Amino acid sequence: MSEAQFSVASAHALAIKSFLRRFRTEILAEWRRLAREIPVARDMPSVSLVDHLPELLDEVASVAEQLLNDRALDMPDAARRHAVDRLGAGFDISAVVHELSLLRRCILRNYSVSFPRTYRSCSMQCSKTSWSSGS
Repeated sequence: MSEAQFSVASAHALAIKSFLRRFRTEILAEWRRLAREIPVARDMPSVSLVDHLPELLDEVASVAEQLLNDRALDMPDAARRHAVDRLGAGFDISAVVHELSLLRRCILRNYSVSFPRTYRSCSMQCSKTSWSSGS
């Protein structure tokens, strides 16, 4: 990785970390509203519904920080614990995956609203990336 690429990657990692910490409340509020549409989650108490998601957002921000500081990654654990708890509460695997995809949607929507120019630039860059070529 060139110095310029490293600099850009560091800037993205810092932006991700800062964004997740700054907009955590908004992301979780939107996610909570959307998650209530999942039939098995509809009548869950709010505390049970949110479960490990605040911790999961913190872990993603920490991973970004670790990448920024070029440290070895601590393996996040909140997503696994959240999934295990959900399966024990009667969710099937598709509902768990749907919950996490809703979280991703909320993160991206909040980012696109808060930083529209950066989001468009990143979206354009990602659409040019070829997953099959490994770049």
